[in-house]
Amino acid sequence: MLSFFTRVILARGLGPSKFGRLSIGVAIVATTTTFVLLGMNSGIGRYLPRMQTVSEKRSVIVSGFQISLSVAILSTICVYLAAGWLATSVFDDASLRVVIKVFSLCIPLFTLLKLTVGGIRGLEKALPRVLVENLAFPGGRLIFTGVALLFGATVTNVSWGYFLAYALGAVTGLYYLYTRIPLLGRPRDSMHRTLLSFSAPLVITAAMATVIADIDTFIIGYFLTPRYVGIYNVVYPFAALASIFLSSLSFLFMPVVSELHAAGEFEQISIIYAIATKWLFLATTPIVLLFVMFGDNLLGITFGSEYLPGELTLSLLAIGFGTHTIFGPNRDTLTSIGRTRWIMISNIGIALFNVGMNIVLVPRFGIEGAAVATAASYTFLNCLYSYRLYSDMGINPFKRRFIRHLFTGTIVGLIFITTENWLAPTSTLGITLIYLLYLAVYAAALSYVGILDSKEIEFLSNIAKEPENRLGRLIQRLGIFE
Repeated sequence: MLSFFTRVILARGLGPSKFGRLSIGVAIVATTTTFVLLGMNSGIGRYLPRMQTVSEKRSVIVSGFQISLSVAILSTICVYLAAGWLATSVFDDASLRVVIKVFSLCIPLFTLLKLTVGGIRGLEKALPRVLVENLAFPGGRLIFTGVALLFGATVTNVSWGYFLAYALGAVTGLYYLYTRIPLLGRPRDSMHRTLLSFSAPLVITAAMATVIADIDTFIIGYFLTPRYVGIYNVVYPFAALASIFLSSLSFLFMPVVSELHAAGEFEQISIIYAIATKWLFLATTPIVLLFVMFGDNLLGITFGSEYLPGELTLSLLAIGFGTHTIFGPNRDTLTSIGRTRWIMISNIGIALFNVGMNIVLVPRFGIEGAAVATAASYTFLNCLYSYRLYSDMGINPFKRRFIRHLFTGTIVGLIFITTENWLAPTSTLGITLIYLLYLAVYAAALSYVGILDSKEIEFLSNIAKEPENRLGRLIQRLGIFE
């Protein structure tokens, strides 16, 4: 929500064209950081749960920091020196030169932020991750960019606000790790080779994932104008809210599955995966339907009428992100069991597919073409991930009850989309009433087909008998099985 409010303030305060220039700077930082991380954040997250002593954990963290931060500093120098060429030759906008230079200084800070979050993930702590990645960084961004707007609605001022936010997030994360594990000094046993060996495929994987996520911004900037970049970069993260439950669960899913895999608990992994996938779908479907039914109203109310051309793009992207939940946390599961090479190969193929589709569709259909390319790419990528999970471990979330839920949710959604198009409500009250009615019918339909099956009931009841388990204590407190 902090990120959402920041985007609303910046989009309204700067307008589509200036916001588009800012989005290009942010995309450059995100893309470059993905490469310079070298997969160390994922490597740290995977190996920390497997280490027993503080010394071993320190070696993992320090080794990862040494590798990534060295590359990050070198990358900052390169991007800073190339700022003029990127602004004039690639984006044909000389005003981007200073913006790119400011954002180049953010690369080491964002790299450090991602590394510390990887360390927190490896310690299997959810709250510190929230404080660092979901509070300190976006909260600082909201405050610093808001103050920058008060001093003048210029892209350069806001860019410096982003710089301070990256710094706040990085320092907060580093402080948390430092208070848990001593980080100063050289590690007794270097983990450089081990981390690089595991993370090497993830470098390409992460790079290709960034291509899938951010290449449309660059291609829109190349073929169209900064105004369309601004509209697309308002709509894209708005639609990405459809995957908020998946991203939240995935943070802890990988280290938990990694422990279960190391212990040989393969059946437990399959059961947990099926339960997680079903509940992710049930929770995400209403969000997707909200964007599809009332996308124009949401854009107009939150960002202003200047962004209404992104209505169809919002619906297409929301459906694309919604497909993530149908397949479940497949990528994190593959990472946990060490199938990083398959992830890499899949991402390379889909990234090339995504680039090709964007080049073909953006000049012809504009930002709607970019949305189609993104939605199709994510769908095909999930198919590849799930195929490998099923081949290797027999994990298949598409059980009979889940198919019934999928069918029920889809039918109810189509009925209400048709109803909304027929009634075409314009008032806030009418929109609210239709959506509340949809939620009521959706919940009633799911209750009718049944939500929990016998395996889930048995699994949850066994957890409820474990007083040391946090989920078990919650189930006992709620009295679900009394």
